[in-house]
Amino acid sequence: FRPDDPVTHLEALKVMVDVLGYSNVVQAYGGYPIGYVDVANRAGILKGMSSDAEKSMTWADVKKLVFRSMNAAVAELTGVNGTTVTIEADRNNSYLRKYWNLEKVEGIVTANSLIDLYGQEPMSGTQSNIRIDDDVYTTAYTAQAMNYLGQRVRAYVDRSVTAQENEIVCLYPVPGK
Repeated sequence: FRPDDPVTHLEALKVMVDVLGYSNVVQAYGGYPIGYVDVANRAGILKGMSSDAEKSMTWADVKKLVFRSMNAAVAELTGVNGTTVTIEADRNNSYLRKYWNLEKVEGIVTANSLIDLYGQEPMSGTQSNIRIDDDVYTTAYTAQAMNYLGQRVRAYVDRSVTAQENEIVCLYPVPGK
């Protein structure tokens, strides 16, 4: 353990792959280090990052790695039969979904409390309601939601039992779409 040394891409990658539950899967792909790189590529958490494993992580790299890891599928142990272990990864069961009950939603903001793009009556109720495609959501990001009318957005919706129904906890436009 070298707490004062910079963290390399490979070291950070190993931590995130282990957090996602792929430690056992890595061995099937060659172990450390190549197995971690291969599994991370398959999980999609290396997209847009440096391929130089020994390069020190920047804060921008850390943000990308954490963001992609939180949206990657979590590995689940599904069976043990003698010496055979079965592990599966469900793309619909990301880290955010499993541990924080957050569901990623993407679509076009089609209505808010002032305007409906399809010429229907604006949404009734409070200003905190918006429609993304055909579904109605509640958001504390009212000003942002007003500005995103007609734009493709990505939202994270709280599906926990304590949340309001369809409550958006994060909302931002999807670039280039």
